[in-house]
Order: sequence, then C-alpha cells, then structure tokens
Amino acid sequence: NPISARAFGLRPARYVTMGLMAANAQAGLAGALFAGVNGYVDINMGGGMLIGGVSALFLGAVALPRTTPLSLIGACLIGSLLLRAVVAVSLEVGLEPGDLRLLMALLLLVSIGLSRLRSTGPARDESFVLQ
Repeated sequence: NPISARAFGLRPARYVTMGLMAANAQAGLAGALFAGVNGYVDINMGGGMLIGGVSALFLGAVALPRTTPLSLIGACLIGSLLLRAVVAVSLEVGLEPGDLRLLMALLLLVSIGLSRLRSTGPARDESFVLQ
C-alpha cells in the first residue's frame, strides 16, 4: 500500500525497484541454470510458456469459484492439471507436438469465453439492480 508506506516515511518507488531487481535476478539465475543443465540455449525455448501459463490460470478460474486466496491457489493448480491432461490426451490421440501451441491458444480462447459468460449473467446486469 503506497499511501501507508509514505505515511511511515518509506519510499514505495525504492521497494518496487528492489522487487523488480530481485525478480530479474531470479529469472537470470534460472536461465543460467537451464543453460548449464541442457548445455545450450535456443531463442525458441519456452515459446509456449506464456500461453500455457495464462491458459492454466483461466482454466482454473473457470473451474473453481474464486472467493479466498487459498481457492485462488487451488484454481491455479487445477487449471495446470487440466491443461496437462488435455495435452497428454491430445498427444495420445496423435496430434503433432507442433500443433500444441494452437491447441493451448484455442483452450485459452474457450476459457476466456467461459469466464466472460460466467461474469455477465442477469444477476450482474445493472438494469436488474434496484435503485
């Protein structure tokens, strides 16, 4: 909370900068460890990670209601498991590994659509709210 931090005499910008520095240091360390274990690094490595991560988050958000921080963590885990199950089944069926990015993108679109349908019901429409 930046307002409370300023009230205590702290500078929020300094803490944001320190947080970004720590996050970037961890990302650099992870990249260095990854290169050390594999022996090489390619620019295309991890290309589908963002789509996969966001798809897992949206799948979990659609699968579980979000009421508490613990249920949010559970939704992320459930979404990740659902995404991995879909990928495993699609590979067993015979889908090419190169087409998995397309499958994850389609899953992301479907989960976004389902979350939009869930959030725009008659109970949330402002025309039904009594003034």
